[in-house]
Amino acid sequence: MCWREFTASLRPLNLVAVLAMAVNGRAQDSGNPKADLALLQGEWSMVSGTADGQAMPNAMLATAKRICSGDETTVTVRGQVFLKAKFTLDPSKNPKSIDYEMLDGFTKGKTQLGIYELSGDTVKFCFGSPGAERPVDFSSATGDGRTLSVWRRNTLQSPATTNTAGPFAKDIKPEALWDGRKLVPFRALDSPKMVPAAKADFLEDGDYVLGITANGESRAYPTRFIWWHHVVNDTVGKPEAGGGRPVAITYCSVCNTGIRYDRSVAGALHNLDFYGLYNGVVALCDRDTGSAFLQMDGRFVTGSLMGAKLEAGPLLDTTWGEWKKLHPATLVMSPETPYAKFYSPKEKPEPRGYDHFPAPFFSPTVTRTDKRLPFFEKVLGVTLAQKSPEEPRVLRRAYPIKGLKEAGCTVNDSLGAIPVAVFLDPDSFSATAFSRLLEDKTLTFHSRKTTDTGLAIFDQETGTQWDIEGRGQAGPLKGKSLQPLECHLSQWYGWVAYFPDTTIYGHSEPPQPADVPRE
Repeated sequence: MCWREFTASLRPLNLVAVLAMAVNGRAQDSGNPKADLALLQGEWSMVSGTADGQAMPNAMLATAKRICSGDETTVTVRGQVFLKAKFTLDPSKNPKSIDYEMLDGFTKGKTQLGIYELSGDTVKFCFGSPGAERPVDFSSATGDGRTLSVWRRNTLQSPATTNTAGPFAKDIKPEALWDGRKLVPFRALDSPKMVPAAKADFLEDGDYVLGITANGESRAYPTRFIWWHHVVNDTVGKPEAGGGRPVAITYCSVCNTGIRYDRSVAGALHNLDFYGLYNGVVALCDRDTGSAFLQMDGRFVTGSLMGAKLEAGPLLDTTWGEWKKLHPATLVMSPETPYAKFYSPKEKPEPRGYDHFPAPFFSPTVTRTDKRLPFFEKVLGVTLAQKSPEEPRVLRRAYPIKGLKEAGCTVNDSLGAIPVAVFLDPDSFSATAFSRLLEDKTLTFHSRKTTDTGLAIFDQETGTQWDIEGRGQAGPLKGKSLQPLECHLSQWYGWVAYFPDTTIYGHSEPPQPADVPRE
């Protein structure tokens, strides 16, 4: 499932689906109604459901929540109330029975009779239609009017929902900062299970991953998995190489933007989670304080952390096959998580960026655009902080992927006073940027075909061969590394909305503000 399929499935629910939402609760093997009632309290998520023999769509399973307070239960889908019921239990029956007196919803004022069965932290329910007899077994078939579902108690931590209404950073338009946490079910993932490359039979070589290396350890995060989370909070590094480094791997699949951040602010660690959108790009939040965080520029813009920034680090957006060649000892994120059912299957990988917004709530969040490039043009955005005391400033430049390919996949440029090199892998469309300064030399790079590796990168000064990560592979500078510059892939709309003063490689015209396309 990708963004397009997910949002397409968020359609209005029919009556059969709503009736299925009545199936909820939890109880232990006890004949005491008070004991079972106590165990029903709290929030639950739907695991599976069938109504009149029809399976519930994944989008409903992803957003259906049940909250039990006392002897009343409220069911919501996409944050909207679909039913509210007062219920009574009789755990002495076999199977245990539950009666609903509907207080709100399509069956308001009616009674539904059901049965329930508990197993650990899950509960199974089966209800007859309003006015029908109580089911005697847990089944739902076409024409019988029954609803059957399974719910699991929510034990995973949810994003904070307080302290996000403001105040806002002065340059933020509050009306464009969309809080989507009640509409879409995306959740961050913490410390995912990692496996060696040899055991990654769930990946094809052409699958895209976000790869990082920190303190002697390399890890890959498949975009087929993390598109749903939008952020993975992890710790990377070997003990003998400095220990674990806390990082956040962030990803916006619509803008095709993957960025790695250090999760510490002034020595304090922070876990990021999904928040919503700003400028058509994913917005995240600090889980503890609720402060909204903009993925594109690494800044908290609301709440107690407003003004704080996270430091970005090197990340390579490439294919699994290419990453394995670069880092044979890499670990890779396993799909064995509580959210595996939402991950895109092998045969339907997450798109490499989009050519239009997949849902109507994207375009209202875009605050500005620029007609120098097409709205969804793919670019590599490069950021360079000028540290000169005479003129401290931040310079940014967009390198269109199409232009890099036309230039032979290697560009020698200058950004401010710094000579810059940009490399493109034409097979994976991975792109990186580096300073061309190395050991008091300014290197000049070019690409040429070789018999064994296809297109390879060399410098003219020494003839050293380099890889896409700026590491010398053969020649006089073998083992040396170029200084990476802060950069990431994006689409033009996201990059220019955040950084309207950006320049464009190969373009000399000034910014050209344009109307934002609306859907």
